[in-house]
Amino acid sequence: MDISITFTELDIHTTVIAVIFFIILTGILILIHGRRIIRYGTQITYYQKRRKIVQRGWIFILLALVFGIIAAVIGQYGEEMIYRVYPPSQTTTLTPTITVTPTITAIPTFTLTPSLTITPAISSTPSLSNEILSEFSGVITPNYEALFSPLVFAFSIDEGFQPVEPGYEFEQPIREIFASFSFDQMRPRSQWTAIWINPDREIICHETSSWGEYTGGYGYSQCELSEDEWIIGEYEVQFFLGETWKTSGRFVVNSYDEMGEDQLDEVTDTPSP
Repeated sequence: MDISITFTELDIHTTVIAVIFFIILTGILILIHGRRIIRYGTQITYYQKRRKIVQRGWIFILLALVFGIIAAVIGQYGEEMIYRVYPPSQTTTLTPTITVTPTITAIPTFTLTPSLTITPAISSTPSLSNEILSEFSGVITPNYEALFSPLVFAFSIDEGFQPVEPGYEFEQPIREIFASFSFDQMRPRSQWTAIWINPDREIICHETSSWGEYTGGYGYSQCELSEDEWIIGEYEVQFFLGETWKTSGRFVVNSYDEMGEDQLDEVTDTPSP
C-alpha cells in the first residue's frame, strides 16, 4: 500500500530549512575567519600582541560553535514551536469532486442473497492496536483540526490522484483498489495511519508513517492483494491522525455470479406498476 501527496506551496517547513542553511553557512564563514586570525597571531613576535590576536581568533571559533548549536536546536524543535504559535492556514477548499453512489439501484422486488448481507457499521470509535502504535515515527504533534474529504474508491487513479470510474461495489476478480481523498491544514512530519479491514474484521493492508512536507492537496491509499484474498462482503478503510480517528470509507466486493445476468434479468422482468 502507498500514500502519495502533491501540492505546490512554500510552507513553514521549507522556510525553516532555509534558515538552518543560512545559519550553518554563516557559522562556517566565522570559523574560517577565526582560524585565519589565529594563524596570523602565531606569526607575531611580541607576546602580548600575539596573545590578544590569538584570543580574538578563539572567540570567533566559539561563536561559530554557538551558530552550530542554534542550527541544531532549530532543526529539532523550531518547526514544532512555530506550528504551535501559527497553525497552518487553509490552502485549499475541500469540495469533493465526485459523489460516491452505489452502481446498482435497489428495487423492492430484488432480494439480496445471504452472502451479500452488509455488515452493520461498528458504533464504537475506531482505534489503533498496540502493534501499529509501536511503528510510529512522527516527531511533530499532529494538527487534529486538519480536514479530510470522504474517501472515494476505484480500481485506478489518474496523474492528479483522482479516481477513475469510482464506485461503491466492485466485481471480482480484483487485484488492487485505491482510496482517493483531499486534505488540508496538515502538519509536516506528523504521524498518519491508513488501515484496510476486510468483512471478517481483519486488517489486510496498513501503512503508518511520518507525513510529507505539504499541508494541503490530494492523496491516495492503495491496497494490493492476490485475487483469492479479496473475499465477498463489505470492506472499510480507516484513516488516523496520530492516535485519533479522522475518517472512514466503505466499499463492497461481489462475485460475478452474484452481480451477474440472473439477477439483472430478474430486475428487467419486474412488471411495471
